[in-house]
Amino acid sequence: MYDEEILQLLQKVYGLNRYPFDSLLGTELNPVINDQLEEHYSKVEGFGLQEPFIEQWFKTARNLAKPPRILVYGPQGSGRSSVANYIVWQFSKAKKLSSGEIKILLVKVEIKNEDSIEPIQLALMELFKHLRKCLGEQLRTEYKYLYDDYSDLLKNLSSTEYTEEIKYGLAKDIFEQINDILIERKRLTLIILDKVNNYPQIIYANQVFEKAPLLVYTTSGQKIYDSFEQEKSFSEIHGFSVKLSRLSLEDVQQFLDHCWNIGLDIDHKKNHPFDHKGLKVIFEKTTWPFKFIVIFFDQILISHLNQFTINGQQEIKEYEKEIKQEEIVSEFAKYMNNLNI
Repeated sequence: MYDEEILQLLQKVYGLNRYPFDSLLGTELNPVINDQLEEHYSKVEGFGLQEPFIEQWFKTARNLAKPPRILVYGPQGSGRSSVANYIVWQFSKAKKLSSGEIKILLVKVEIKNEDSIEPIQLALMELFKHLRKCLGEQLRTEYKYLYDDYSDLLKNLSSTEYTEEIKYGLAKDIFEQINDILIERKRLTLIILDKVNNYPQIIYANQVFEKAPLLVYTTSGQKIYDSFEQEKSFSEIHGFSVKLSRLSLEDVQQFLDHCWNIGLDIDHKKNHPFDHKGLKVIFEKTTWPFKFIVIFFDQILISHLNQFTINGQQEIKEYEKEIKQEEIVSEFAKYMNNLNI
């Protein structure tokens, strides 16, 4: 969020009624809230080339005949989590879940280690919280058997008395029982497993959460991506993968053009103020992660706006609005210095 002074300066200098990078900083877009601007998801999260494919994939009816399994692969800061959220959002649109008749339960967990059991355990714990909230006291009365089975499962998952296969089988049984109850109450469970560390984590999660309508993984591991692609080529997996990369000069230009014009119709499009020569100096020969780009341009814009005053009566000249090459290069040097790069 930005203070009132910055927003007033933005309106005064550039005629914008919203901060161009606001939705990209601090918090991720929430795919289970239906009042988000569609443009906030489109082509601003570091995946402009993949966005049309993702949208079209979910518009194709036969692709939804089976529950999709999707992998989002890319380096740190490339926007993996936002793309995963975008996929959930497109799935909900395709399934026409926005009416509110069916409530989406988004189970999203971050994997911390190499253990194949951990992501399953974390997801079940998160899902059980939803179940407890949904059932209330019924969980300990009408569904006491499930409460007891779940409690036993948590103990068994950390036990050395059971084989991995038995543990996965028990976890699958509990998930399907919980899932069936939630479906009866018009709750649809969609799962995101973030930061997968090895391919067995995907293999076993696919087995345990076989009946989940949507399962999305994110990873920075090239070998994980390669294994997923190989299985998909043999029709072992129904779904697709998204490969993200660092942003080039052209990507940065598209990003700025889009952010500057979110919510504006074609007759009111505006040119962003960042000098092309300055952008070329920094981004022509080196690519950068998406998050780096967002924070960098946020800092430049605020620094430039702070040169103006809210109540000044003088007319602002066009050349004063432009963020020139020297300013971009100078701010870039400060930014890199703060990062100790």
